[in-house]
Amino acid sequence: MALKILSVSILEDTIDILRLEQGMTNTYIAIGEAERHVDQKTLNIAAKWADEIHINSILPSAEYRWNNFPKVNNRTLKQLVYRQATQYLETRQGVRVAYQDQGLTTIDALPKRRVSSLAIHEDEIVKLEKELLGKYRNKIHRVTSLPVALCNAAILSEQPKADFMVVWVGERSTVFAICSPQGDIKVARNIPAAIDLRYIEDDDLEDVAKEFDRDIMTTLLLFSDTFDDAACTDFYLLGNPKLANMFEMHALESVGDHGAFSLDNLPVRELKKQDERDYHLLGNLFPGRGYNLVDPMITWQHRFNSGYRYASILLIACLLATATWALLTAPPGKASIEKEYAEKKVELEEINKRLYQLQNEEIELKRFSGWKDFYKNMYTNQPAWSKMFSSLAAGIPEEFVFNSVEINPVKLKGVHGWSLVLTGHIKATEWNKGLALLREFGTNFHQSPYVDIVDVQYTPLEEDRNSGLQETSFDVVINMKLTPQVSK
Repeated sequence: MALKILSVSILEDTIDILRLEQGMTNTYIAIGEAERHVDQKTLNIAAKWADEIHINSILPSAEYRWNNFPKVNNRTLKQLVYRQATQYLETRQGVRVAYQDQGLTTIDALPKRRVSSLAIHEDEIVKLEKELLGKYRNKIHRVTSLPVALCNAAILSEQPKADFMVVWVGERSTVFAICSPQGDIKVARNIPAAIDLRYIEDDDLEDVAKEFDRDIMTTLLLFSDTFDDAACTDFYLLGNPKLANMFEMHALESVGDHGAFSLDNLPVRELKKQDERDYHLLGNLFPGRGYNLVDPMITWQHRFNSGYRYASILLIACLLATATWALLTAPPGKASIEKEYAEKKVELEEINKRLYQLQNEEIELKRFSGWKDFYKNMYTNQPAWSKMFSSLAAGIPEEFVFNSVEINPVKLKGVHGWSLVLTGHIKATEWNKGLALLREFGTNFHQSPYVDIVDVQYTPLEEDRNSGLQETSFDVVINMKLTPQVSK
């Protein structure tokens, strides 16, 4: 049976939707036309119909960043990316972050990891998941930004070979985004203004085109300031079917003859016309690089339900195979065969009823899943918190300055354990003295009954080591495992 997908785009205070079915070869069949400016009731009806919901939105607080981080393991890198996102978003309410590791680079002769990220305030995504979709939130398969969805559509359709720009002219705002051929946003701007040719006099079209040209040039300047020697070669101006006529009369100096006003070859059938205003909904279908901001618990639920569904299908198939085998291997005799077949059929019907009951019970039991592990972790797997912190405070030399202390759960046998990550730097009068302090600190804590040091990573400045300076410093990341103490 085809997978039913609801594509949703939220633009300021309006909602556009499109119903589709996914075929076996990753092609899509549109069910009706796109619906614009729908109300909450219409959205709920569509969400009830769907198996999966894909969402994009302008997301006002979205930040697109490219940064360099120390060459650390993936787990520590994730912590560093989240910590930095919290700092530049300036919020204590939590953030959602999706990022891609762009590989290794070298900065000042030190290896670094280049990372592109999309970060947003947690409450913006929660509002979409809980307030907008409500009881259908567990059907959400993907949440991303409008620029990411538009760039994914352009990549699938046009397969650009170099960085390109997508300009989306909506009814209330205009989006300018520069993206890599792999789907990584490099610059994104949202201008709270739109071009509605119905209300623009012919004499004003030239001024509108010049203003549009200035916004494109500003976006290109931001791009060149951040990415040296980079070039944006193609431009896709989308969202309004009259843009082509306007810019034929008043050419854009910044675009030249590299502009396109539509996308071709998107694998969607039965859509009578792929209207330029529908690209934001079609872009939801193609995940690209995976800048997905959906709640990880919802993703886990999808995987669990998928596994359960496949297991159920396999069980029914095995039962049918058993019944068929019994029928074929039965001794001769029509009456005996018919009787055994009828018995197997009744047995299969009873099993199907029981399977349906178990599915309902499983849905109810999901609300209580995790309580066993919760009590096990709460009462038998706690570190000696006060002694551990006292030991930590007493053992840190004054030359150490730690910017953050992170305690995170880690999976052990049957229960969750705890890890402790210290991030900071060391200042010392000499390079060798600082390194000796770090070794002494590691040796002391290696003997501690409360923690086990798993990994120590530091990035000393080699030029400080060789220059004979009286003072030096280097960054440190110390990863420890907390020793659980059995509680009485």
